[in-house]
Amino acid sequence: AIGCFVAALLHHADYDIRLVLSKSARSAQWHEVLCRQGLVAKCSVDATFHQEISAGDICAKTSADPAVLKQCNCILVTTKRGANRSVQQQLNDLEVRCPVVFLQNGLNVRHDLTQPIRFEAIESVVNFNVTQDMASGIVTLAQSIEEAHLILDGAQPSATWLADHLNRSAIKTSASESFVAVQRGKLLLNMTNAVNALSGLAIGPMFSDPAYRRVLAASIQEAKSVFEADGIHPKADNSKDEFLLRWFTSLLLSPQWFFSITMGRKLKGRGEGRTSMAQDLEARRVPTEVGYLNGEIVRLGKAANIPTPVNQRILELVEAAETRNQGSPGLCSKELLQLTGLNLQDASRISSHVVKLAAAAVLLALAVTKIYSRNSRL
Repeated sequence: AIGCFVAALLHHADYDIRLVLSKSARSAQWHEVLCRQGLVAKCSVDATFHQEISAGDICAKTSADPAVLKQCNCILVTTKRGANRSVQQQLNDLEVRCPVVFLQNGLNVRHDLTQPIRFEAIESVVNFNVTQDMASGIVTLAQSIEEAHLILDGAQPSATWLADHLNRSAIKTSASESFVAVQRGKLLLNMTNAVNALSGLAIGPMFSDPAYRRVLAASIQEAKSVFEADGIHPKADNSKDEFLLRWFTSLLLSPQWFFSITMGRKLKGRGEGRTSMAQDLEARRVPTEVGYLNGEIVRLGKAANIPTPVNQRILELVEAAETRNQGSPGLCSKELLQLTGLNLQDASRISSHVVKLAAAAVLLALAVTKIYSRNSRL
């Protein structure tokens, strides 16, 4: 879905694009839909957003033969990470030397590749989610287009040049010199993926249940402990997300009314959506990327001798669902709490003054934002 959404936006910005589909029954089905109905990119919170590639154009620009990539000045890889070795082999066989950007979740994507890497491999942080309707050829951004950011690893030579080009499309793109920290910040937020996948619910109903939020908060806290051990502190690419990153765990453990006030706007447009991992389970696309998300925290925890029992259990539960391949297990919140060894009473151990401090900081930030917005209009 991410690949098709970005492709539609680049086409709308007058870039000459090519799409290479994987050789699977699902891809063949998707290709038939696109050649019949075209590819349409929409936005869940903006009914006026509409960028498309006509059926004739998308059919001509889509192929199952990777040889078309030899003509490209840049390649965007949007497969699941388990396919990266195969992708690398295909690119090596084609003697590709242009920059290759991996639009994938998790840390250290370059570590998936074997040495020597003969092309410039650029990791990225994709700060947006897209849903795909297989029947209509529509891919929908699950947030506002203004909030959709793509961050490239600024340590790579072509990152700034590529960001300038990609900014001609509707996706805001930047090259970050603090990419490793930003990548870890995104991984903390990606802890949502597995909990959502196990719940079988849309994001909105999941976040409306304090028990699901309790499990998510515990998995994030374990990840933070692991990251603190190696001295690389997670960060966001902008001040609003930096604030969220700092207070997210406290917000998850806050009363429902307070969570709704502080997070309602952030969740606008995403409430009926599902995370990419949840979509993968439902579509029977396994394995998912849980091994690169919660599994990464478990591996780093073992290396640093830091226990990560909640992430370990979440990893096991998702892997069990992958083995069954019957979609989401649909675990209710109380069942997930029990399976991860948690209970809601644990949350009350957070001292009341910390919760009050978080509330005061959130309300102050909201007030400052409103004042800034009012002054900027004067």
